[in-house]
Amino acid sequence: MTIATPCYNESESLPIYFERIQHVRTRLERLQWQTELILIDDGSRDNTPLLLDHFAHVHPHTVVVRHPRNLGYGATIKTAFAMAKTEWVVFVDADSNYDQRLTRNLL
Repeated sequence: MTIATPCYNESESLPIYFERIQHVRTRLERLQWQTELILIDDGSRDNTPLLLDHFAHVHPHTVVVRHPRNLGYGATIKTAFAMAKTEWVVFVDADSNYDQRLTRNLL
């Protein structure tokens, strides 16, 4: 399963997102789901690229993709579908409008 997350100037949201998405990945792995995480930086101008790179460096099966400038949410979705190597793709936002841990309920 691929978890794809569009990111645009999300440096304030990312620490909580990282904690929650790792919780999701751990739970899914216990259920025998292999996960890949695609983090799409959509031309952020804050510390988002740095935070994404650090997270990807520490967590296996995590890929960071960068758009050279802000292309919009639709472009991030297209990028994620093009990059995904799995049959299942779930999109999870980086902000905390909802709890990312609810992702496992989709299964």
